[in-house]
Amino acid sequence: MADLGEADHCNRINALGAMELAGAAAQRGVARFIHLSTANMYAQSDSPRTESDLVFPHQLGTAYFVSKLAGEVYVSNIAERTGMTVLILRIASPYGPGEPMAKVIPTFLRLAAAGKPLRMVNGGVARYNYVHVKDVAIIVAKAVNSGSGGIYNVASGEHISVLELGQLIVALQRDGRADLEVDPAEPDAFLGFAPLSIEKTTRTWHFAPHLITDGLRDYHQYLLQRGEI
Repeated sequence: MADLGEADHCNRINALGAMELAGAAAQRGVARFIHLSTANMYAQSDSPRTESDLVFPHQLGTAYFVSKLAGEVYVSNIAERTGMTVLILRIASPYGPGEPMAKVIPTFLRLAAAGKPLRMVNGGVARYNYVHVKDVAIIVAKAVNSGSGGIYNVASGEHISVLELGQLIVALQRDGRADLEVDPAEPDAFLGFAPLSIEKTTRTWHFAPHLITDGLRDYHQYLLQRGEI
């Protein structure tokens, strides 16, 4: 674990904090508890991971992921003991209004708007699952009133590389100034996270998330209107 120094901080917030909040909710007779976790904890696979698949691959066993998984275990235990319905939403990498501007997508959008190259470390081979924050909000609102207790993946259903992400963002700049700067991939380059199945979430709530192309376009317009790019 490269982030062992953050273990105490992560555990206090993501694990113990979740346990205390769920426990307090159960004591007060709350009927439904919505817990937001991360979808980036599944074991590597070429096929989309479902909610019942293996989690916690050792190579991704960071303090952050361990604490998020522990939080799931704690709130699930409370649900089992108290009868409170708990829905665990495993969120893919969220993007959109409100995220820190130092994150990858707003950074790429800002660089592209300035006509500066987007650098692809390790060839941009790492693949991620993204989800627009609007879609996360929609699912949380629906989960408050419907859906059985259990785990649900929340993502766009697309599994794209950083290189593909960069290409989509460059394509948003119609002046043709933006470009990619692709570094060669190292033999041991990080390949990203496993693809996600959103079949259960779609079936439960008729989930129709933004495609990444549409989400990027909306986010790009939002940042332009605010003068942030």
